[in-house]
Amino acid sequence: MSTTAKFCEVLEAADGLSIDEQEALISILQRPVVQAGRQRLVEDVKESRRAFEAGECCTATPEELMREILS
Repeated sequence: MSTTAKFCEVLEAADGLSIDEQEALISILQRPVVQAGRQRLVEDVKESRRAFEAGECCTATPEELMREILS
């Protein structure tokens, strides 16, 4: 069975749930997505700190950033 077919089956099954059950399902399915987003953010911060410490970037004020963006 293809992934698309399985996905359709899941959608049909979810459609048969009560609103409360659908809300609970959404909450359960969102947890790993939110956690993955947090983990990506942690990795981005680590990489940014590493780049800053290595001198690969510099600090700037919001005004300096806007001037650079608009120029």
